[in-house]
Amino acid sequence: GNDDSVAEGIAQSGVPREEIFLTTKIDGGDQAYKDVLTSFDRYLDELQTDYVDLLLIHWPSRAVPVGETLKAMQELKEAKKIRAIGVSNFTEHHLEDTFKTGIEIEVNQVEAHPTFNQLSLREFCALRGIVVTAYAPLGRGADLELPLLVELAKKYGASVPQIILNWVVARGMIAIPKS
Repeated sequence: GNDDSVAEGIAQSGVPREEIFLTTKIDGGDQAYKDVLTSFDRYLDELQTDYVDLLLIHWPSRAVPVGETLKAMQELKEAKKIRAIGVSNFTEHHLEDTFKTGIEIEVNQVEAHPTFNQLSLREFCALRGIVVTAYAPLGRGADLELPLLVELAKKYGASVPQIILNWVVARGMIAIPKS
């Protein structure tokens, strides 16, 4: 729901589009084949761009088979409207369903932070070449008060968020904290 604002920010930044990694998501109600294509065209219009770098399925759908959604996404990739296909909030079981389609999943965006480390899922993804993007890497603020992290921040002359973000990156994940 923020595509117009993102487009405005990109335009005002003066940064060339090819230097920006732009990700958007297919919402749960738009995962049917035709809906993916229709909603994605709307995203491109709102974002004022002719491609995105990464398109994610926001949540696994119980109503639409993942293969149907991925088929549309693969067509968008072949048309060079997206550079990479990913998912968000997919468990190992959900990822197994994607593998059956033969369509490559490159990213799984999940909540991950020191108190919710997702170790099993991260190992599963690593073995299959799927990059994990950690959303809410600061534990929605709760991890900022953990005594061990506060102690480490003092020891290394860093802030607690810096310690946490280092933890995320050191484990091969991409961190996307909110401001």
